[in-house]
Amino acid sequence: MLAFAFEEASVCSVPLRVVHAWSPRGGRAHLSFGSGGGQEKDLAAAEERALAQMPAPWRERCPNVEVATASVSGSPAVALVESASRAGLLVVGRHVRRVPVGPHLGAVAHAAIHHALCPVAVVPFS
Repeated sequence: MLAFAFEEASVCSVPLRVVHAWSPRGGRAHLSFGSGGGQEKDLAAAEERALAQMPAPWRERCPNVEVATASVSGSPAVALVESASRAGLLVVGRHVRRVPVGPHLGAVAHAAIHHALCPVAVVPFS
């Protein structure tokens, strides 16, 4: 998915914005999420560090692409649709499903297709 996004940005000579939406992991820790103790800041910092490393291989392959990253706490569907309001193209990944029945498009890609104000490219990945 990132390879596709970098290639498109390179060909079109436009900047690329990589958005990662996250929410607290399951379990009891989320019950006090945001209630103090710096949990929210620690989790946000960890997510931002992971996101900063993600596009590194493609930055080397496409040095002409200006890249910005954004780590957002909340629903991935909402974060991507809101980000797409300023985009020329929204690239969304989807898992390859190997079963013959059932939905083959996830909730995030579905929301993007129906609510984004720009064209959407849905790119399969394993």
